[in-house]
Amino acid sequence: MNTINYSKNNNIYNTNNTMFILISLIIVKIILFITQIIIFFRLILLIIVQIIIFLTQLILFLILILLIIIKIIIFITQIVLFFILILLIIIKNIYKR
Repeated sequence: MNTINYSKNNNIYNTNNTMFILISLIIVKIILFITQIIIFFRLILLIIVQIIIFLTQLILFLILILLIIIKIIIFITQIVLFFILILLIIIKNIYKR
């Protein structure tokens, strides 16, 4: 242990270098631990955000598929209605004679 004795205003102070280094190392370890905890929670938050983004993309994709199916159904019903209209015109012309 390195011990330095010096006097100031007739008071003798005893400073211990190794104790100061030990205390500073403990403080640095505590700060590093706190930053690791913060980084860990940020990582968890980012994972949660990524899951939310994935779920919204999935929902939007399903809505898109549903809209495409609805468009196809509307198109088929328009074709059927067109043929029904043609049939009604033909029936009308037959009954008119």
